[in-house]
Amino acid sequence: MIDYIHREQFYTKKIDLVITGDGVSLTNDDIYEESMELHESISMEENLAFGSCNASEFRITIANNVSSLIGKRINVNEIIDGDTLNPFELGTYTVVSDVPTVERDHREITAYDDLYLILNAEVSAWYVSQTFPMTLKSFRDSFFEYLGITQDPITLINDNITIEQTITPTTLYGSDVITRICEINACFGRIGRNGHFQYITLGGTVTDVSGKAIELKHEDYQTELIDKVQIRQNPEDIGGISGTGTNALIIEDNFLMYGKSANELNNIATTVLNAVSAIRYTPIEIEIIGTPCMETGDAIEFSDGSNTITSYVLERTIRGIQTLYDSIYAEGQPIRSEVTSLNTEISQALGRVNALVRTVEETSSQVIDLEAEVQSLVTQTADQISAKVDKEGGNASSFGWDLNSTSFALISRNTTVFEATSAGVTIEGNITARSGYIGTRTSGFTINSSSFYNGTNSMSSTADGVYIGTDGINLAGKFKVDKYGAMTSKSGNIAGFTISSSAIYKDTSSMSSSTIGVYIGTDGINVAGKFKVTYLGEITLSGVAEFGYGSSIYTKITKDEITLNRAKITGTTIGIESSSTWYSRLTATGLQFGTSTSGGYIDVSSTHKVYFTSSKTTFFGELELRGSPSGSGSSYSKIMIGSSAYAVLSFFGATGAKKQTVSGSNDSTKLSNLITALKSYGLIG
Repeated sequence: MIDYIHREQFYTKKIDLVITGDGVSLTNDDIYEESMELHESISMEENLAFGSCNASEFRITIANNVSSLIGKRINVNEIIDGDTLNPFELGTYTVVSDVPTVERDHREITAYDDLYLILNAEVSAWYVSQTFPMTLKSFRDSFFEYLGITQDPITLINDNITIEQTITPTTLYGSDVITRICEINACFGRIGRNGHFQYITLGGTVTDVSGKAIELKHEDYQTELIDKVQIRQNPEDIGGISGTGTNALIIEDNFLMYGKSANELNNIATTVLNAVSAIRYTPIEIEIIGTPCMETGDAIEFSDGSNTITSYVLERTIRGIQTLYDSIYAEGQPIRSEVTSLNTEISQALGRVNALVRTVEETSSQVIDLEAEVQSLVTQTADQISAKVDKEGGNASSFGWDLNSTSFALISRNTTVFEATSAGVTIEGNITARSGYIGTRTSGFTINSSSFYNGTNSMSSTADGVYIGTDGINLAGKFKVDKYGAMTSKSGNIAGFTISSSAIYKDTSSMSSSTIGVYIGTDGINVAGKFKVTYLGEITLSGVAEFGYGSSIYTKITKDEITLNRAKITGTTIGIESSSTWYSRLTATGLQFGTSTSGGYIDVSSTHKVYFTSSKTTFFGELELRGSPSGSGSSYSKIMIGSSAYAVLSFFGATGAKKQTVSGSNDSTKLSNLITALKSYGLIG
């Protein structure tokens, strides 16, 4: 357990995740929700695997707004409640994967701590350059100095034994070296949060996690105490043994032990037995509130209501940022199984391993190519057969399958991507099909390289069904969208509008409807029965139409009249009107120019009069053209036809005169001829 000043505040205070290094600076604003995940383990086997060294894996999803992080080293810290002076170190990692999400708006980052580099380092040149013999302590110090990794100070139980050069390898990986060192010291290896390599032994202070429990699962047994240790080169080799029990820890094919005498092996075995003989625990699978200060190898306990369960953190995954969850595992069988191998020794020439493990319960076969960093494992039990292939080790880069009496599953990166049961098939992830059927050949969907269809097999088809292709979408010929975005719909409904083959309408469903709404069809346009335009161009308006600019109305049409500025047409009158005064108008009873009888007035009415006069009150069937000469008083010069008193045509005289004398002419003949002509027409007496 890490002693940290804010250890109990991870659950109550704001947490800021900060990722820095190699030109990288990421904060909570760059991180997708609670996507952080940290997986750590010291043993993932069904029984304690002393010597196991597993790289920690850090995963996070970030915004897709920075350049690729592949190969970059990043430092991950948590800032509790803004205390930047006391950050909590989650470790230093190297990014090995930077993959955009399906939506390509985020990127999924996978990184491993330096143990990943140690395990995969090729160290054969270092090994053969050593000066043997040397103590194990000197051997491991030289190894880590070569790799540039700092070890936390510790004295291991077999640090003082002598190491000889026992192999001449053409290929040797760091994993071969470090796991053999840890194995014969009954410990595990990890990279600490401080970036140092740490040797982990089980034991120490027990932490009660009952108060943080979310889900607690455990086996009903404890692992049996290890009461025997055997160190051997292969199954046919007795090697060195300490203890007489039946639950044995077997150390096999450890090249650091090659060439040791039986006595030396017995002594080393005794040292190991003394270190492991008190280890007993209950296998668990629990979920608790996230506890970053907890580390792999820590002893924990909790109550199940009846008993206190004691175990170890052998594997854990911590998830989240503001809300942290810890999934903790510890696997183990009551009795450790005996390993029977055909050949489990290191191949010095080719770096290959082929191992067959048989027990009463199972048979497993494992083939490892250290040079290619790949291995395969096939396992068979009475009720299950499974196979798995790992690239560079670990579940993160693996693929396998599992067959039992009820299902068949394909598994990728520890996730089931395909499962077949009696209920059907479940698939997670992308599906690529270049041809085939979903359903049956006759009634299902057909798949080819350019389309996916059922019944309707092309954009031109009108058969019942559906077609989705690179050229568009077709639903039985009744609805289409082509690859250019053009849409065809024989009927339908868009936001309340109904579409038919001859119209688009909402509520107003025909040209004769008066329901409030709108109708647009091949026979015309109808707006709630108030405004209509037929296909012949006929317009019907039942409301008011106004035309103008801004707030000024220049033209107005109602059901009773049409007004164009001052011009107005009503049901009985056509004319020019302002402020209810007609200046000119045509009615059924007459035609008027002017506002009164005082000038410029024509009135053809029941009294039949047309006149232009400066002052007149009553005329009956008269035509009068007159004026008042300057200085003449009431004397007028006029032409007048008819009156209530006269039915004559008069010239040059006062009202009612029948004839006038013409004087002032020097041509008596012309005057005489004019008088004769007027008499002949009956115009003068």
